[in-house]
Amino acid sequence: MRRRESVNGCGDERMLHRLVPHVRSILPRPRNLGQCARMTMILKDARLLSEGGGLRFSAIVNGVQRDAFVVRFRGELFAYVNTCRHQSLALDFGDARFFDEAFDAIVCCQHGARYRPETGECFAGPCLGARLTPLAVAVRDGAIWWVPPGRSP
Repeated sequence: MRRRESVNGCGDERMLHRLVPHVRSILPRPRNLGQCARMTMILKDARLLSEGGGLRFSAIVNGVQRDAFVVRFRGELFAYVNTCRHQSLALDFGDARFFDEAFDAIVCCQHGARYRPETGECFAGPCLGARLTPLAVAVRDGAIWWVPPGRSP
């Protein structure tokens, strides 16, 4: 008998493990569960994200849905979990504005922590030396995609 595949391309057991937490005690844990997630389109036309622009999206990080963002800095895309390392608050006011006026740092709107766009490292502010949680993004067929951990773009 052939095993039916779920809508996301993974087996039924993997789908159950994610949707119904209490079945973990009933079913054996499937291998490579994190590799089931498919890439998610963030923006259909990457050209719409201008230099210094930002875009919010949701991503699954360690099994938890988190707010995230992608910015364009010096022509490259950088994506992070939208959580300041100082007090676990969103970096923006919900408007996807992450840069300061000089467009040289990602700035937390709450307490002014300043992060390097290329690395996510805090170089000024209350969480000096801490880093934002990076996320992988890719441009494919002109669109921006979030790439889950364990997947290749």
